[in-house]
Amino acid sequence: MSLGNTMKGQKKFVPPAIQITSMMDMFTIIVFFLLFSYSDKPDEFDVSKDIELPTSTSSINYDHALELYLSQGSIKLEENVIGTIDGENVKDLDPDHIAKSPLAVAFTAKKQSLEALPEGLEVAEANALSDVEVLDPSDPHILLFCDRDVPFRVINQVIKAAGSAGFTNFQLAVMEQ
Repeated sequence: MSLGNTMKGQKKFVPPAIQITSMMDMFTIIVFFLLFSYSDKPDEFDVSKDIELPTSTSSINYDHALELYLSQGSIKLEENVIGTIDGENVKDLDPDHIAKSPLAVAFTAKKQSLEALPEGLEVAEANALSDVEVLDPSDPHILLFCDRDVPFRVINQVIKAAGSAGFTNFQLAVMEQ
């Protein structure tokens, strides 16, 4: 067998053609998806006068979130005061037994009230029948309004107490820069 004959039987190289039509179809689908998924909603909340929020340029969806407020002296879940802040600690919170603290008990009670959705009733239906918004118990998350001067130690204790009750998703509220 000689090496010279192997090149004779091969066809000449033809570069592949680019399918621009398919690429344009994909581009169009992506553009329309992005246009329709974008919503222009106002980021307006009534924040207590004793809370000064930090600033940021990012944004994320905050629909269907529990509102948790941390000011210099109190902790509010929705409209209810569930704890007080004493300097750099949450009052009546034992760091070794967070799940037994009054703060964790309040979070647990809220979690149980969320899970008390009547059987067979969807979240959207419950919201239509009720004055109070019913949150999806399968993915509850907390929108944290925290004064910028609250020490990290306090924030950490509150997040651990909420986590011990089953709240694991948090969003931080900030002012737009």
